[in-house]
Amino acid sequence: MTDPTSQEPNEKTILFATDLTARCDRPLDRAIQLADEWDAKLVLLHVLESQSDTPENIAAAEARVRQDIEDAGIKFEIDIAQGKVAETVEAKAAEYDADLIVTGVARFNTFGDFVLGHEVDKLIRKTETPVLIVKSKPRAPYQQLLVTTDFSKPSQNALETALDLFADLPVDLVHAFHVPFEGFIKAKDALDEVRAEQGEYADKFIKRLELDPDNHKRLTLKLLADGTTCEAVTGHARTLKNSLTVVGTHGRTGIRAAMIGSVAEALLEALPGDVLMIRGAKKARKKAKETGGTRLSQLA
Repeated sequence: MTDPTSQEPNEKTILFATDLTARCDRPLDRAIQLADEWDAKLVLLHVLESQSDTPENIAAAEARVRQDIEDAGIKFEIDIAQGKVAETVEAKAAEYDADLIVTGVARFNTFGDFVLGHEVDKLIRKTETPVLIVKSKPRAPYQQLLVTTDFSKPSQNALETALDLFADLPVDLVHAFHVPFEGFIKAKDALDEVRAEQGEYADKFIKRLELDPDNHKRLTLKLLADGTTCEAVTGHARTLKNSLTVVGTHGRTGIRAAMIGSVAEALLEALPGDVLMIRGAKKARKKAKETGGTRLSQLA
């Protein structure tokens, strides 16, 4: 393993967590595509949960990972680690100062629904690094971002982070809202009034971002009043081609850290394509990048 501090100052690092099964093919293909597009370094991490694994087992795991990546034509590094999976992936993301963690789902059932998997579920509830959960076969690069917002600080962080990571993509900024008591008042009047109110909130939210003109031009605001938040966002996502949906989760600490938010959780389950989950504060990650990140020796 090479020194994680050896990367170029502005070089992105993608951490791909693999369990060496066929279900990792989709996320691996997406990780390779992003590493090529960003000219980033791809770190392929496999975690052995048994502390008693022999050097032969470690060497065999490295050989299997290398077989999947050596002809990809990108900068890569292989890391075979030992420990608990979610905790080790989180620590390695800090060690490499990763900009993105890429992972997949545990399996798809007979109805096409996915099962996230216990370790990935734990990871997205704890890590400060954005986690890209790949569901779809990557037939093409992402062409569009769909960023959900409720005008909160977590959704602001998600938008700012997505703009930084995917610097050239157009963004649909989607806010779903509900018209209260719509059964008791004229539906169109109520919708127009609430939409105007939500538009004012959106304007204040966008002003708070202090975006430069180029990033501001990338945004298209979508105010949706079609069913629940999950139904509205999922319905809009189905109209987009080769899109990535970005969801900000609650960055709580302590006993509430296990919660990612009921809407975020429902979206993760319902959305038809890949989902980028963002929990950590953008400024904290930027500071870590500027200072060289956090080493494992500091976490011990």
